[in-house]
This record gives sequence, structure tokens and C-alpha cells, in this order.
Amino acid sequence: MITWRKHLDTVGYFNDSLMSGGDNEWGWRANDIGIPVEYASDVIVKHPARNTFAALLQKRRRIAGGAVSIYRKEARYSLLMLLLLGYLPPSRAVLKIWRKLEMTLIEKLIAISMAYCLKVYSTTYMIGLKVGVNRIERV
Repeated sequence: MITWRKHLDTVGYFNDSLMSGGDNEWGWRANDIGIPVEYASDVIVKHPARNTFAALLQKRRRIAGGAVSIYRKEARYSLLMLLLLGYLPPSRAVLKIWRKLEMTLIEKLIAISMAYCLKVYSTTYMIGLKVGVNRIERV
């Protein structure tokens, strides 16, 4: 995220109590007071890819913890909705992967399987947070 100092002075800083999603939450606060949030297609951000499955799971726990803390009262993150929808295949990811012409069929099937495994993991972790079995932690 890139912004002017004057916007930080107006909106405030990121909510450091969140495990993840602080940039989204800041953007909503900015938007609520009339500061537009725009996508800059010409900006390139380089971030090292997670290179192990354990690193992907660690990121999923952090994102799930942030989602549960930010969206605690939203219906889509209720325990019932997580149980009903959380274990369905990730349809958007499947379509996005399936349309990649440069991938072989085997690569697509592996990518779709990984996306589904990560969704199931995230859903299970969020349910654990909702029922008190898991606790939110910054990892």
C-alpha cells in the first residue's frame, strides 16, 4: 500500500491488533471518510514466494485469524456459513486455474488440489477459532 502522510494523519495507522488484513481494514476506514482507495496497475511489488507447504499453512493461519477478527460479526464468517460453504471446492480458484493456457492438465489438477486443501485447512482453522479450540496468533 502506498499513501500520503496526510492520509495517515487523517485515517490513523494500521490496526496492529489484527493478525492480518490491516491494509484492508485501513482502506475501509479511508473510504468511509472519503479518501479514495485505488489500484495502481503500474506498480510492481516483489515479495518472496512461500516455498514450502508448511509456510503456506502458516500464512493461511495468519490470514484466517485476521479474517475472523475483522469480520467477526459478518454472516459469511458465522459458524453455520463456514460449515455450509467452507468445505465446498474453491470455485473461483478452479476457474482461474483452469483458464491458464500455459499449464498442463496435470499442473492444473495439482494446483486445484492445493487450492482445495488450503481452503479446507483455512475453514477448519476458522471453525476452531470460532469454537475456542484454536487461538489467534501472529505467525
